[in-house]
Amino acid sequence: MIQKIKIFMLIIILAGCVSIEDEPVSDYEKKIDYYSQIISINPQNAKAYDERGELYYQTGRYQDAINDFTEAIKLEPENAFMYYIKRGYIYEDLGQYQEAVDDVNRAIELNPESAEAYSNRGATYYHWGKHSEAIDDFNRALKLNPESAGAYSNRGTAYYHWGKHSEAIDDFNRALKLNPNDAVFLTNRGTVYYDTGRYQEALDDFNESLRIDPAYIRVYRKRGNTYQAMAEQTPSLREEYLRRANDDFNQAEFHETETNGK
Repeated sequence: MIQKIKIFMLIIILAGCVSIEDEPVSDYEKKIDYYSQIISINPQNAKAYDERGELYYQTGRYQDAINDFTEAIKLEPENAFMYYIKRGYIYEDLGQYQEAVDDVNRAIELNPESAEAYSNRGATYYHWGKHSEAIDDFNRALKLNPESAGAYSNRGTAYYHWGKHSEAIDDFNRALKLNPNDAVFLTNRGTVYYDTGRYQEALDDFNESLRIDPAYIRVYRKRGNTYQAMAEQTPSLREEYLRRANDDFNQAEFHETETNGK
């Protein structure tokens, strides 16, 4: 799984605030109204457009968010790095990959030393199916920030889908060395192990991923598939492995039902 580095959400987390994703819908609307009032009083307030744009993005109002980030760019072109990154992220969500790359390119022009910008552009290239360009950008990101676990994981994912399994595992190992408790990194490495027939290593990674995040739905399915493969390899334990596989598929269905019911 490729992960975009959501710089604007990262700032909220590092500031020690509660993530906006945890807030009730009514709170979104109250905050949108608040920033709309600020804008009506001072239409030159780029930060208000920026804040409202983030709220629009979180509530799925993508075009409104794009409009607000565009206005912020017009008002503060010299400080528009973050606005371009945010607008580019939305374009990618909409599948408008060229527009997304164009925005990140503009951000890089403003800050050529931003590892996050290169990592984000690499993620866009990856989702666009341009794996070679994606890897080039992840390489640039890692040259600027060799401690970026996310960039290693992203490059590993690109290598995996390019069929370079050994390189993928190496990158996931590096990511996990920097952040050993990341369930996504473990799941990514486990997926490569599974696809290359290293079922016990895959099982170990999926077990650890679920220990960290017991509600990680797709890992239950991956572990269930691993147990099924192990059942074919080990006839003496076939029934036990199939039972465990069935338990995992049931767990996936349970957590999916719980999630959809909220």
